[in-house]
Amino acid sequence: MQTERVLIQQKLALRCLAALTSGESCRDSFKIHNILTVTLLHIREVILLSPIQPQGHQDNTRYASKVGPSPHHLSLFEKKQSYEGALLYNHIPEFLRKQPHHSFKTQLTQRLQERLFYTVKEFTDNMY
Repeated sequence: MQTERVLIQQKLALRCLAALTSGESCRDSFKIHNILTVTLLHIREVILLSPIQPQGHQDNTRYASKVGPSPHHLSLFEKKQSYEGALLYNHIPEFLRKQPHHSFKTQLTQRLQERLFYTVKEFTDNMY
């Protein structure tokens, strides 16, 4: 995939910046320099740009802060970024979902910088 190629180039640039050898891990350097991987940039932008709307009720239920994906009939719809954004939004911790709109982006970025992921699957499996 193109994302993997960009991630490899991003790691090479970070190795030059942090003076790392080819055998050393880049994870700590990403955190030290507060750099998001290309995968995390994609995740952040998809979450921020997707039209996330709360559920239709105000009841205090267990999953009230989660967003349901839009109903659809075609599998092509599942490739849209708005659909992916709703699914990724549901994987972020509840305290982030309850943040006011003006501080949500900052809090999300800080959380993503703390927990570094190289793939979307890694994000969905380990975000909590």
